[in-house]
Amino acid sequence: MIDALEMNVAARVMLLSTSLGIGDARRVSIYQRAVFDAMRHRLCGSDTFEDAVELILAQELDMLKASVLARRARVDAGSTQPVNGASKKTEKAPSGYVPEVKPLEEKLKEARKPVQKLITEDCVAMGLVDPDLADRLVLGMTGKYSRDAELEVVDQLRTKLHKQVRAFLRRAKDCPLANPRAQEELREDIARVTSVGGLLMLCRQINREQARWDKAHPRGGLRGLLGSLRR
Repeated sequence: MIDALEMNVAARVMLLSTSLGIGDARRVSIYQRAVFDAMRHRLCGSDTFEDAVELILAQELDMLKASVLARRARVDAGSTQPVNGASKKTEKAPSGYVPEVKPLEEKLKEARKPVQKLITEDCVAMGLVDPDLADRLVLGMTGKYSRDAELEVVDQLRTKLHKQVRAFLRRAKDCPLANPRAQEELREDIARVTSVGGLLMLCRQINREQARWDKAHPRGGLRGLLGSLRR
């Protein structure tokens, strides 16, 4: 599911880049990652994943296009030659002015904030972690690049989710997820997840299946597939 979304985003960004005359592979790759990360963050709060994808993707592509065109306009304006030989004034910074440069750790801290917010808010709300574990996971990200730290967190959450799914299936052996083929597909989906946002989307899908099971079996007494993680 997540791989399909990333492939869709990559293809659409490539088409947009081509239409804008952007052929630099590195720039296109940066745009693809930026759009995918933005979608992943926005979709993690949506209960209607399928319906939300196309709308959010269209919005993100429109914003990317506007950003590229605005940047071109600024570059073109800056390169315009003076008319009638008039000299072009160059604004200089005040004497003694030193541009502010953020330390590396401050930059890394800012980059980690979106993922840390998902951990301390969304993951806790979903019952994937309790507040204490969320704080420990966030603390463990200190000093690391956002992507590296997120992969480590996802690895822990992935293992925990596997255990909870197995525990649920032992109690609900005749539910649709108990089918061997469904279990294998679910294992593959969990193994492919490489982001906290992607894991949250997968959790929502699993929770919806579990909710349907609870509704059909009111005496089952299950409080939620991930509820025991709070204990």
